[in-house]
Amino acid sequence: MPLYERDFYAWTQKQADLLRSGQLAQLDIANVTWATKSLGSPAGAGYNRGRMRG
Repeated sequence: MPLYERDFYAWTQKQADLLRSGQLAQLDIANVTWATKSLGSPAGAGYNRGRMRG
């Protein structure tokens, strides 16, 4: 089970750490993109983690 399914908060922190340190190749690009787009949607931050890609 992917980290974002086990512990979404830990996943967000890991992605932020990777961005800060410039380790872009290690990012979960598909899910970071999806989560970022979801935050900008009219529904706001109420995104459904079950729709994230693995």
